[in-house]
Amino acid sequence: MKKTIVTVMLAALMVLAGCGSDEKVISGEVSNVETDNEQVTSTENTAQEAETKGYVFESNGVVIAIDAKAEECLTALGEPLSYFESPSCAFGDLDKVYTYSGFEVDTYSLEGIDYISAVIFKDDSVYTPEGICLGDTMLKVKEIYGEPTTEENAILSYVKDETNLCFLINDGVVVSVEYRTMILDM
Repeated sequence: MKKTIVTVMLAALMVLAGCGSDEKVISGEVSNVETDNEQVTSTENTAQEAETKGYVFESNGVVIAIDAKAEECLTALGEPLSYFESPSCAFGDLDKVYTYSGFEVDTYSLEGIDYISAVIFKDDSVYTPEGICLGDTMLKVKEIYGEPTTEENAILSYVKDETNLCFLINDGVVVSVEYRTMILDM
């Protein structure tokens, strides 16, 4: 975790941008996965397990945990408003973006299984389980979450287990909330 949060966020954006131009629009319990000789541990997508594995986001009773298998979660969320996929530079399969009302869910694929890589707030209609939404103050974030793990370049980053919860601050106000995998930190 020696990399700065800015580097991680830029790397995540590059992953989402993809390596190629093959764009497709489609409708419609791994514990130890080895990749590039490094071991990546993911959680199962159950509320009980997710509560013990870092920060989670919840929408209409669906718990979305970072690095959890995506299939069960995405099925429970229902049809997305939009969907995008692109070849992954990081993992060799596809990165996928599912947009729902107020937030998006990003996934990465390992050995043919999709996992949650990020949840990104799109507007102030969604809140963290602890009560933060876009437009809240930096002071409120710190009152609820305490001092951040890192605070750099207007980004408050909170790390819990293997989840990175980031708040981008502009003029003392939250302008972005992102739950992120830490796989790119390895």
